[in-house]
Amino acid sequence: MNPDYAHLLAHHCSLDYRSLGCALKAVIQQRGLTLQQVQDQTRVSRASVSRACAGMAIEIGPLLKLCIWADLNPFELLAPLGTPEPPLFHEMHDVKPFENKRQLQMAVRAAKRARVSHA
Repeated sequence: MNPDYAHLLAHHCSLDYRSLGCALKAVIQQRGLTLQQVQDQTRVSRASVSRACAGMAIEIGPLLKLCIWADLNPFELLAPLGTPEPPLFHEMHDVKPFENKRQLQMAVRAAKRARVSHA
């Protein structure tokens, strides 16, 4: 058993799709790709890529393909049930774009710190 993730067996966890979306958006932006290019590289439909980037649930097959493509560990995207989730990027519409980016970065950092503290 992998001791890095064995602690997850003691808790009821769910995939944090919002963290996945933030991570995917960052990778796509860093690589300078479009959703169509991601679809071509991963063989995951553009609609599924878009849903994943928006923090929405997608099926396990496309999820794992995107994790492999983006070099993300799906175990690091697990969160205990009942963990508060940061707001989705498009829900932060009443602030300026640069403030949205800053808030999104802060939310991603907070989620990472929360996962590390549970370890």
